[in-house]
Amino acid sequence: MTAKNTRLDIRTTKAAKDMLEQAANALGTNLSAFLLDSAMTRAREIMAQSQIIYLNLKEAQRFAAALKNPPKASEKLKQLFKKHGTKQHKHREKT
Repeated sequence: MTAKNTRLDIRTTKAAKDMLEQAANALGTNLSAFLLDSAMTRAREIMAQSQIIYLNLKEAQRFAAALKNPPKASEKLKQLFKKHGTKQHKHREKT
């Protein structure tokens, strides 16, 4: 288990704190554990959503076509790959 050695402080109203404490008590946990669990659950949801790209049918078809038939790399792009030491995939010709 990773040591908890970083502190997080928040400011809130008394009413909000009371409600959060009641919710934590209802789950049989303490306020810190309740807040951390709730915030981490929401953070994971947000991060998962930010990883998804939504496309309509036309956009999805254009994207799939670009993957199947990528344009040839320009000389400028080839130079950038070379400069940054990034491997280039060979463009496959249609057979």
